[in-house]
This record gives sequence, C-alpha cells and structure tokens, in this order.
Amino acid sequence: MKIPSLRRTALAVAAAAALALPAAAQTDAAFASALGKIPSGLATMAQLKTQPQAPAAAQVQGPAAPADVWQKVFQTALRYGTREAVPNTPGFSYLLKETFTTPDGRQVTQSVNFLVAPAGNGKVRAVAALFVAMDFSYDPKTKKGRIESSVFEADGAGKLKSAFHRTDIVVSETDSTDGTPVNLDLAASDTKGEFDAFLEWWSKD
Repeated sequence: MKIPSLRRTALAVAAAAALALPAAAQTDAAFASALGKIPSGLATMAQLKTQPQAPAAAQVQGPAAPADVWQKVFQTALRYGTREAVPNTPGFSYLLKETFTTPDGRQVTQSVNFLVAPAGNGKVRAVAALFVAMDFSYDPKTKKGRIESSVFEADGAGKLKSAFHRTDIVVSETDSTDGTPVNLDLAASDTKGEFDAFLEWWSKD
C-alpha cells in the first residue's frame, strides 16, 4: 500500500519527538545540578521529559522491573545505543530506537533512552530511563494520520515513576494537532502490563 507524503510528514513528526527527548531538558546548569545531586543512582526525569509534559499526577507507587531484567535492558542500551554527552555535565545519554511496519501498514517506533553518570573505574550507572512507543496509522478515507504515543519514565533502578498516553493527528504536510497527555494509573494492571512489554522488548536476545 502506497501512502502519500503525509506518511513521511507524520513519521518525521514522530522521529523528531523521539529524538527531542533529551533536548527537553531544563537549562544545562539545572541539568548539571540535578546530575550532581543524584542519591544512590536515583533521580527524577525532569531533564528527559517530552514536551508538552504530562499533567502533574498524584504520587503513586509504580511497578519495578526485576533486577536481572533491568540490567539486561541497561546493557542492551549501552551496547547498541547512540551515545551523546550531556552538555556541561559528566553524564551521557544512550538512545536506542527500532522502527518496523506491521502487516496492516502501521509504522511503529520503539525507543529507550538512558541517562547515565560515571560510577568510577570506567563504569557508568543508570540515572533514569525513558521508554517511548509511537504507532502511526494512515486512513486513506479521511486522508489523516494518527500517532498514538506511550511514554514511560523509570528511575535508575527500574522503578516506574510516571506514564502517559498521547494521540496526535496529522491532517496534512503542514497541519497537525498535538494531543493532550493523559496520565496512566501507575497502580493499574494495564500500566504494569505495558511497562512489562517495554522491558520484554528491550531485553530480548
């Protein structure tokens, strides 16, 4: 099935959103300050959130990744991810992304982005991680594209700290409507299931 240039536009929107995650940082100075105050390798992800950000949610305990699975995901990101230095800090980000097309023509992009800090002896430790799934579909009847996004934020130990869904509509090559982020209930089984799916995806051999 051949889709007009609207698909290219929508995919560009999705790619830009995924690649812009680290760029959603506050100031470099604020990032450096946050990185320098990380207690025991745990930190918030204020410097890696997407824009617009999800609305503030009540503090709820989220699920945690099994330690062995989390280490496997982390090592996968270190081995295959694109490393970028975080300006004015000793930290780095490791971005790993995969894109594929489903049998029904949907374009799906999965990404994981780790923020890491030096841990001595040439090693690094995870500070935080951001998992993003973007699903682009095109309706030939309406000639509109739809991007369904899931954004999950975890701390350096693999505990889920926040999660939201967002739906964007691409009307034309020059016109799109950004959806409103909708926070997910961290205690809900569906949220845990989606988080587990991210972990399974990035820990697979």
